[in-house]
Amino acid sequence: MIDFGSKSGERVGRFFIGLFGIVAIGLGLRPMLMGNYSYENWYRGLVFAPVALLLGAVALLAAVLGGPLAALPSGKKHKRKH
Repeated sequence: MIDFGSKSGERVGRFFIGLFGIVAIGLGLRPMLMGNYSYENWYRGLVFAPVALLLGAVALLAAVLGGPLAALPSGKKHKRKH
């Protein structure tokens, strides 16, 4: 099991956040290059392509830059002082 509080776990988490960002950018960019502003998702609902681009860009920046957007909770438990 991966400890997401460790350095290797952080890298794995950032990799999947970056992968999500690339997929979201691709899903948003494809219909816009075809001249549309929306596309149908799996459930036949319309998705506004610029929103997919924005979410993908935020996820990709979070993966590349790290910081609070890519921070995963650590496995450390704090003892309560009485």
